Amino acid sequence: MNLGDDMARTVNLAVKEQNRRKILDAALSLFSIKGFFATKITEIAKEAGMSHAAVFTYFASKEEILNTVILEPLEEERERFRACLSYKGTTGEILKHIVREHVTSIMKRKDLIRVIMTVIGQPAYFEHQSAAVYDFSNRFVAEIAQLIEKGQASKEIMDGDAMVTSLAYYSYVNGLIFIEPFPIDRIEEYVNRGCRIIGILEG
Repeated sequence: MNLGDDMARTVNLAVKEQNRRKILDAALSLFSIKGFFATKITEIAKEAGMSHAAVFTYFASKEEILNTVILEPLEEERERFRACLSYKGTTGEILKHIVREHVTSIMKRKDLIRVIMTVIGQPAYFEHQSAAVYDFSNRFVAEIAQLIEKGQASKEIMDGDAMVTSLAYYSYVNGLIFIEPFPIDRIEEYVNRGCRIIGILEG
């Protein structure tokens, strides 16, 4: 295989990924507005700027699109959280960094959170997806609780039930999706509120 073949393959893969991303972005937008059941593949194709048949070259069904729309971002959020854990600083500083990243992510992914809320609200219809969401949420809350306990031990975090505190924080941040439009210029205010819920003490 020569250099030209390698370049052609790279370009082809890039185009495929771009088209796949267009489908997922279109589906997420429509699912968040119309709901999963009311959204048709033809509408997703039109929103993505491609043919109905082209969508099926990337996904076998609307259900597979929904799976990908939800599961891929959850994995991205797991990676973001792992990266936050390597942040250089004290436990309190790490938690502040996590809160800032979390609030910023919620701001950028309000459509996704709306779709997730629909999914967990109908577990009988979305058993696989809702299970994945609950697994992610439970792990996140448990890991934040562990950090809170560590911060309490170092006197950076107020005393209290770490799990209850973590749940209160998680509920608060997810509740930010109900603010419309999201006041971007007040992000620091929401970050500081999240830090106060966790009980981060000022040094």
